[in-house]
Amino acid sequence: MGYGDYLMLSGQVRELKMFPQFKVVCPEVEQTGFFRDIFRGNPNISLAREIDQNTPCIQLPRVEVGVPDEVNSKLVWKPHFQAIRGDLFLADDEIDFARTALGKINPHNKKVVVVNPFAKSEQAFTDGSVKAYTHHVNKEWPTERYAALIAAMPDCLFIRPTAGPTTRPFLANVHDIVSDYRQACALIHLADIYLGCEGGLHHAAAALQKPAVVIFGGWISPLTTGYGFHDNLFIGAPDSACGSLSVCSHCDAAMETITVDAVAARLALALGI
Repeated sequence: MGYGDYLMLSGQVRELKMFPQFKVVCPEVEQTGFFRDIFRGNPNISLAREIDQNTPCIQLPRVEVGVPDEVNSKLVWKPHFQAIRGDLFLADDEIDFARTALGKINPHNKKVVVVNPFAKSEQAFTDGSVKAYTHHVNKEWPTERYAALIAAMPDCLFIRPTAGPTTRPFLANVHDIVSDYRQACALIHLADIYLGCEGGLHHAAAALQKPAVVIFGGWISPLTTGYGFHDNLFIGAPDSACGSLSVCSHCDAAMETITVDAVAARLALALGI
């Protein structure tokens, strides 16, 4: 589970408002930080505990795009699932945070690129436990290619939202901005484009209707969790997306196929430079 699952859920919530006689609730996830971060300020969803038992309502579970196959250590993607653009309702203080942070580092008004090079490597649960993921590397484009890309685009300002000192180190010429998830979304809101891996921040870019170059590689297809108004780099046929929960040579080969020139060209086209 992750922020992306709940952002896709927020899109489903919006679509259900075509039935205004119903309240929409997600009781399964109401007590999670994900719910509070994604649905804060969202007028399309109600809290189950605040609804009279006689009020007609629609209950939604969290979105799951894959089914675990424990024997083969993989996720089997649901064949007919397609992400619906979610919603984010940012608060003034969150936007002010992003505006202040960018104002300090962008005096020349360069094009701002929010870069997210790393996928989630662990998941914390409400009981205090933490689950580590090894397959995060299957979703990550090589750091040395990001370095070459950034060096080739000096007229852009590259920033990275981070959780603080525990965040994996990246590149010295990328500005790290310590932020929580919603503040990171505000940075995307004020930036020109998102660049990086498939995950919670690429779903945020979609929810905020921002352009993006999303490096999918070969682990999951953009037909499952991508958006048509983004530029999605995926290698292979849709059914080749492996969903491996182990370090995967197929995914590594897919990322190797995506060149610096290809990403730079797509980024420049999207930015109009």
